[in-house]
Amino acid sequence: MTSVDGVVEEAVAHQVAVGGCGHSTDTVQAAEVEFAEVYPALLTILGGAAAYGGAVSESLGRLRVWRLLSALAGSATVEDIDGFVARIRCLTWSDPCDEIWYLHLAVEDPVRRVSWVLDGQDFD
Repeated sequence: MTSVDGVVEEAVAHQVAVGGCGHSTDTVQAAEVEFAEVYPALLTILGGAAAYGGAVSESLGRLRVWRLLSALAGSATVEDIDGFVARIRCLTWSDPCDEIWYLHLAVEDPVRRVSWVLDGQDFD
């Protein structure tokens, strides 16, 4: 995970510049999404899923998502995490070099004006 001081669009541009396959940022297509839309994918991936199967534990995924959110929110209380999730902005994007199994997610906390990028792929 990468941390960037600034808004979510700056975090995506930074990630594409340092982690992309050499193309310009204008070839990346990004869209703002609600956290609830990416939550199932986070459960699956953080629960141990892989491109061609593998054991998936929803319980492990929920635990890891909770730990991730508590780390980003700076607190493990339900109220603080609920408040954090209510205020964050999420952006996902596709990259011309993406293979079948990937996750590109940037999360912005507008109160602290910091963004985080969770970016990865499982290759053949």
